Amino acid sequence: MNILLKIGMLSCILFYLPDLMGQTLFRPGYVITNGNDTLKGLIDYRGDLRNSKKCDFKTDQSSTVQEFTPQTIKGYRFIDGKYYISKTIKSDGQEIRIFLEFLVNGISDLYYYGDATSNHYFIEKSDGQLIELTNEQRKITVDGIDYQRESKTYIGLLKYAFADCPQIFPLINRAVLEDKSLINITKKYHEYKCDGEKCIIYEKQLPAVRILFAPFVSMSALFLHFGASATYENIHFNTVGSPSVGFMLNTSLPKMNEKISFQTSIEFEKNYFYGKGTGSDVTYFDEVHLHTTSCKFKGGFKYTWPKGKLRPTLLAGANFDRFFKSEGRRIEESTFSSAVYTYEYNDLKMPDFLIGYHAELGFDYQVSDSRMMFVNLCFGNTMNSNSFMSKYSYTANLKTIQIYAGIYF
Repeated sequence: MNILLKIGMLSCILFYLPDLMGQTLFRPGYVITNGNDTLKGLIDYRGDLRNSKKCDFKTDQSSTVQEFTPQTIKGYRFIDGKYYISKTIKSDGQEIRIFLEFLVNGISDLYYYGDATSNHYFIEKSDGQLIELTNEQRKITVDGIDYQRESKTYIGLLKYAFADCPQIFPLINRAVLEDKSLINITKKYHEYKCDGEKCIIYEKQLPAVRILFAPFVSMSALFLHFGASATYENIHFNTVGSPSVGFMLNTSLPKMNEKISFQTSIEFEKNYFYGKGTGSDVTYFDEVHLHTTSCKFKGGFKYTWPKGKLRPTLLAGANFDRFFKSEGRRIEESTFSSAVYTYEYNDLKMPDFLIGYHAELGFDYQVSDSRMMFVNLCFGNTMNSNSFMSKYSYTANLKTIQIYAGIYF
């Protein structure tokens, strides 16, 4: 199977693994019925997109799951967490009913909804008017060159919504279309217009984008094999134990999905491979010494169990091994008429790069609010292909079993 196809399949399997397994995470919460009754129990916690479409509810762990839609209930809430209210909005010129996340409950209310492409915010006035805050990209042409510019329509809409409170217009002029800014403006409006009652803020604790940086150390077992070569395919290399250091970057969109992130890493290695074996003719014996200096790049989708201090993780993705230095020496001993002849060659080098895939199983441990330790076990497989590297007549295959540990900042 083509190695690029394997990489794609691994990534897709990991990305859709929770749905394929029917994996759920029920958290304490309650449902508000259309008759204003409250049903206490457990609610399936998912990403923003799914949470806006339906609510899976059960009274306890062993009971049957009930599915509620925005048409069948007024809303639902996770205890000390997100709060969703059923509302009708316009999308692509049509009215649809979805669950909007309740951010601020005051004289004017603030709601949020995230779909697959963008974030949407809504202001609801005391008269029930629901105003979507928008920020379209507009094309302008200057001296024959096209530019994209934000319309910032939401600033005018905020001034319209809060027209009876010009005191907050300077704050609106500096507004950005994100939780913190809009919550602050809605709160200020409430404070100016209401002396007796505080507004309720169901503030989202999750950032729009979360980026974590992590140094790590690792120990790897490397298994090297050369193929498509009469000279080298019979060489058996010893397993190499290789320490390395590296850096990792983990990027996630918590508002969309707290469980899936994209992780990239880079690490540096210096290795010595020793191999021996018979050549294409059993009358001679080969001994190979290969020294390499390389940099390994990895990228893939990571799934993290979102609950508890100790969180299991799965990761799958692509590898790219770049060899900056490769020095190979082959010593050949051949026997002819009872005489032994020794020759030395420098005809083996590692290809400039190998590509492949990797899969990981590990654990993240929450040390504090801003620190997380991790330990991962990784299997990797990289190789070159004549279709990519035509200057090499042979193939190189490098399998890796790696354990590494570090800490996210």
